[in-house]
Amino acid sequence: MEGKVTILVIDDERLLRKSLKKILEKAGFYVETALDYQSAKARVKEQNFDLLLVDIILPKVNGLQLIEKLQGEIEGFSSSVIFFTGEPNLESSVKALRLGALEYLEKPVPRKNLISAIRNVLKKRNYQIKNAPSVKKTLDLDEDFFEEDQEEEISDLMAKTQNQLQEIYQALAELKEKYGDSFNEDQRRLLNVIAKNNNEMRKIWND
Repeated sequence: MEGKVTILVIDDERLLRKSLKKILEKAGFYVETALDYQSAKARVKEQNFDLLLVDIILPKVNGLQLIEKLQGEIEGFSSSVIFFTGEPNLESSVKALRLGALEYLEKPVPRKNLISAIRNVLKKRNYQIKNAPSVKKTLDLDEDFFEEDQEEEISDLMAKTQNQLQEIYQALAELKEKYGDSFNEDQRRLLNVIAKNNNEMRKIWND
């Protein structure tokens, strides 16, 4: 745990807690879980987490009430908060902002969106810490992981672009085969320009 960003996942769905814990630990974070207010309070008393990832819909005490109670009952509570919910609405999003939440996510949360939200919150937290001299702890952010995540996004973008270029190529070939004899000179010229640029782009991506 030493040197790692600490995250507490609060959700009453066991499988989701387990899944989020696995994803975040793979990302290099130290993760604990809680299923309701009582278990969350016990964890927070033992550990001042850098970030709380909280489901809004919880039994007895919902996620919004949970954070409000922790803020009032736990001395020195300073964890950043991300709320997520399967039933987003304006009322809960406004309440989340009032409680100081930096992100409000809708379930199911894609892995990339979750990691991106966590990254943004941690960067904001570090900025706040650097501008608050009384706070000693700064976060040791896993920049290698963030770079890896960005590389994965770029790889996906490249794959999608290649597919789109291939679709353009096939559409041009079909146009030429079906209607090539009926095109006038200007139409042929414009199609040739499109085809030429498409081929150059495909070559760049393939290289």
